[in-house]
Amino acid sequence: MMYQHMQTEEDASASGGIAYVDTNGLAASAAHIVSSDSSYYTLTYSPNDLRRDNKWHQVKIKLENPQYQLSYRRGYFDDDLNDPPAGHRTVLTASGERAAVPKDAGQPIIFQAHALPAPPVPPASGSPNALSSGPSTTPLKRGETRYLVHYLLPVNALQPSSIQDDMGSDSFKAEIDAFDHFGNYIAGRLVTVSFQVDQKLLRSEPDLRFPFDQTINLPPGEG
Repeated sequence: MMYQHMQTEEDASASGGIAYVDTNGLAASAAHIVSSDSSYYTLTYSPNDLRRDNKWHQVKIKLENPQYQLSYRRGYFDDDLNDPPAGHRTVLTASGERAAVPKDAGQPIIFQAHALPAPPVPPASGSPNALSSGPSTTPLKRGETRYLVHYLLPVNALQPSSIQDDMGSDSFKAEIDAFDHFGNYIAGRLVTVSFQVDQKLLRSEPDLRFPFDQTINLPPGEG
C-alpha cells in the first residue's frame, strides 16, 4: 500500500497535480483544490529541438523567490507523435491560384472573452472588417438566467477557405461550457459562426479583432 501511495504521489507530481490519499476529509480536500485553482498563472513551453528519440526529457522551472510552490508537468516524452500532421491546407485566391495555409493548427489562439447577464434582446455582432452571425437564443426555463459571452478573436488566426475579391470567408464552431465550483458540468452551447474578412484591411492592420457573441442559460444558483 505504501508503494502505491508513493507511486500515486510521484505520478501526480510529474503531471503537475497533487495526490490525496488515505483521507476521508473530502470536503477539506475539495476546498483546498478550489482555493488552489482560483488564482494561478499558466506557462506554456514548446521545445524547438525535438529529436524523436523516444526518451523522456525533463522540464524544470526555477523562481527567484523560493517561497512559491510550483505545480507543472515535469517533462515530455519525445516520440513521433510530436510530428506535425501531413498535408497542407490551401485556399483559393482571386486569381484562381491556390495558396498554402501555414501549419499552425497546433498553436493556441489567444482571445478575449467577457461574460455578463444578457439584455432582453442580445445585440448582433459585426463590424465593417469581420462579419459574424448574431447569437441565437433558447427559451429560458423557470429560474434560469441568460448570460452573454462576448468574444474578441484575433483576425489573423482565422483561415478562410475561400477568397474572392480580397474577401475571405468561412465558418467555425465555438462551444461554451459552464461548470460549478466543484468542477461539475452544468450547461453547454455549441454554435456555428460565419465570418468574412477583408484581406487588404487585414494586411494593413494585422492586429484586428473579430467579435462574436454566444448566449448560455444557467440554472438557478449557478450564475
